[in-house]
Amino acid sequence: MLLPLRQLNANSLQPTYRHATTVCFVMSSHAAAARELFNDQREVVDCVIENKETDMLSDKMKALLNIAGKVQVSGKSVTQKDIDDARAHGRPRS
Repeated sequence: MLLPLRQLNANSLQPTYRHATTVCFVMSSHAAAARELFNDQREVVDCVIENKETDMLSDKMKALLNIAGKVQVSGKSVTQKDIDDARAHGRPRS
């Protein structure tokens, strides 16, 4: 269920109902595509959407999803620790 969001006004850039519907559609579309890509591990997509812990995701993916979640709110909320954690789980430097 979508929560009612305020309409845009001249003093602020608040999301509109149409924006919320678009976001829901895009998220649902991406989730459907991801479920197809995961084949027999489709439930991992629902774990990510519901923010549940799962062993199906690598530590690297968990670190990247943490950054992605913060970027959704504000890119400025990503910390150096978040970046360092993602790099620590990334491929080794040559």
